[in-house]
Amino acid sequence: HLQNEEPGLAEPLLRESCRLHEADGNRAGMLYDFGSLGNVARARGDLDEARALYSDSLRLCLELQDRHNAAYALTNLAEVALQQTRLADAARLYAASEALRNQLSAPLLPGQREAFADSVRQAREGLGEAEFAAAWEEGSRMTLEEKVAQMMCLWNAKKQFTDGKGRFDAARAPEWFKVGIG
Repeated sequence: HLQNEEPGLAEPLLRESCRLHEADGNRAGMLYDFGSLGNVARARGDLDEARALYSDSLRLCLELQDRHNAAYALTNLAEVALQQTRLADAARLYAASEALRNQLSAPLLPGQREAFADSVRQAREGLGEAEFAAAWEEGSRMTLEEKVAQMMCLWNAKKQFTDGKGRFDAARAPEWFKVGIG
């Protein structure tokens, strides 16, 4: 909780924790460190760093097959997208995180549900119902690996993995993973 109450104090401790986990080969520990460092970066307004750290956390979730924490990483990335007014990306990521939690029968806690619903409402209002519904459906229907590839492609402007209208082409996801998602 130090990351939320005192991010300036938490950051050096988290960076040291990450260094130690990396030295020990503790990838699960690094997963948590990246997520917590992403929270610190977001708290200080560095959304690009937060996105990169949450992306690293999500990458480790995939490597470790940790789908529960992947849902949280997707939600964190959605929050960054919302703050950056990337509303369609936010809607897709919120939908992806909700779909994954539903698959796992792992609902959000009551306080988390309220914050999630408020964020989704903001994305819906900003996009309009039709565009929001299309983005939500797209985020809901893909596999986790396709969702991650989509997010990486869209955020990193990997146009070779999108269709002629700039939308992610899920059929190209396996090609993306041949070269890595980092």
